[in-house]
Amino acid sequence: MKINFVSYLHPYHFYGGGEQYTRGMVDEGKKRGHVFSFSSMAPSCFDYDLKADLDIVFDFWNCPGSPQFDLRFLENILRRGKYITGQCGYSNACFLAALPCNGDRRTDGQCVISKEDYFNHRGLPGPWYDGKCTAPLTSPLFKHALVNCFLSPLQRDTYIKLYGKEIIGETYLIKPIVDTNHFVDKGTPRDIEYASCGAMGEPKGYFNIKQKFPDGNIVLFGSNNPQLAGKEGYGRVVGKIPYEDMPHFFSRVKNYVHLPRWPEPNGLVVNQAALCGCNLILNEMVGASSWKALDLKNPSAYERSAEEFWEYIEAV
Repeated sequence: MKINFVSYLHPYHFYGGGEQYTRGMVDEGKKRGHVFSFSSMAPSCFDYDLKADLDIVFDFWNCPGSPQFDLRFLENILRRGKYITGQCGYSNACFLAALPCNGDRRTDGQCVISKEDYFNHRGLPGPWYDGKCTAPLTSPLFKHALVNCFLSPLQRDTYIKLYGKEIIGETYLIKPIVDTNHFVDKGTPRDIEYASCGAMGEPKGYFNIKQKFPDGNIVLFGSNNPQLAGKEGYGRVVGKIPYEDMPHFFSRVKNYVHLPRWPEPNGLVVNQAALCGCNLILNEMVGASSWKALDLKNPSAYERSAEEFWEYIEAV
């Protein structure tokens, strides 16, 4: 098939968990003979083929406060009607990209928290959109899709809470896409007692982490922006760790901690830490643990994740 791959972040220019998914899917699609045209906002790239057989739309909206795709582009995708969606996070529903409601949005169209709470207590970057919930604005994207794809049962259920089953319609769960040859236990001494990814910020669980580890004996990584942890001088913030160094880092960690406030879409870093032999300390908001039949520590559990996605899509 000829496929338009539309995503705010180009899968071959960024290396977060979401892009590890999208890059893995595209790589497998290319192996199967599919031809891709890419449209992204970061970096700016527009190569949309009007004659393509299918559009795959991942995170059409992202990076609050930054320039977004022209809505006329979305209208064209909806008119063609040959598209599926994928959600690496919640930016297709909440333009705050923080989902303060955790899926339980108010019925009056307002955000569940105040502007003061958003900026001052939670330390989130904005913009604020005058406190209006943006989820109703994006329902056509989901309603008219051939299928809506999610990264975990928890993320799927959160979107159904936000929009209802009649809007979300047909769904597909993408199993975690992890390089099990890369993420292995290196057998080194485990000299880091606790570590957590992204918990410098509120959605990823800063306040939950701080409550559980009041002495600050935890390494926080995943972003060069220290956010709330830097402001309050909490924990040991080490910033981003290059992808190639992640297995070596995890092999030093005794306990990987993931206690998000929001319903974590999956948390690919949880799967990676498990494969590297870390003990996991999680809460009920981790998408990775909502895969009840998936043994997170077993490499065979991740076999054929991308292949199964394409087998499903080719049959749609």
